Amino acid sequence: MKFLIYPNRTSGSAMAFLAEAEAELRAAGHDCAVYEDGTTPPRDTDIVLTIGGDGTVLRAIRALCDLDVPFWAVNRGHLGYLTECEPEDLRQHLKLIEQNHHHLEKRVMLCGSLNGGETFFGLNETVIHRCGYTRTLRIEVAVEGSPIMAFAGDGILVATATGSTAYNLSAGGPILLPESRELVITPICAHSALCAPMVVPGDKEITVIVSMEGEDAHGMHPQMVTDGLVHHQLKAGDSVRCRLDTRTVKMVKTTHDSFYQLLQKKMSMR
Repeated sequence: MKFLIYPNRTSGSAMAFLAEAEAELRAAGHDCAVYEDGTTPPRDTDIVLTIGGDGTVLRAIRALCDLDVPFWAVNRGHLGYLTECEPEDLRQHLKLIEQNHHHLEKRVMLCGSLNGGETFFGLNETVIHRCGYTRTLRIEVAVEGSPIMAFAGDGILVATATGSTAYNLSAGGPILLPESRELVITPICAHSALCAPMVVPGDKEITVIVSMEGEDAHGMHPQMVTDGLVHHQLKAGDSVRCRLDTRTVKMVKTTHDSFYQLLQKKMSMR
């Protein structure tokens, strides 16, 4: 097999493990290359191996999802909710992959556009938040053109099943099973007792319109942030549309822990 390694280059521990991972893969008879940002990845890649935490997985998927190959994540971060094994278990898990004792878990992504123009996509969520803007935002939300909520608050997020255990969980949204094809709409600090998170079918188009209560004294603007990686500055009247992407991400699973066991294990590490 040919592995393409995507390490977290800002992490000393991830970079220290990189050489060990390369040596382990080559000793087992596999080819491997290390991805350099901005370069064209090898089209004959079989598996992308990430070394880092959840942020590394998200960056790797953003850069390499069009290869349409599985992602196998080794944890060199903190929580590592999206990662599959620890560095010391690499050899054991590699053998499971070689013996085809693994499975692929498909994760949906979301996509959308800002004002019908610039597009975005992500694995976790898109967040509209006031950020440095010191006034309250006014948010209107519609699904397939039908209004479903309007409120004043700090913002709103639209999350996939994968993202439901991230910011969405902190904001009081529901947890979805990994294979779910629904999207979660979760208000952030809504100034309303009647504004609850909502789960909608992923094939329905969600529209969010942002209004602002005047100009910020320091010239700050709210932002739309996708997967914590891509930022768009927003202005009054901006419209964000999103739905499920047609693409999916395949995650290599070599453990037999159920989703519920993994959730309890990872959340207890907080």
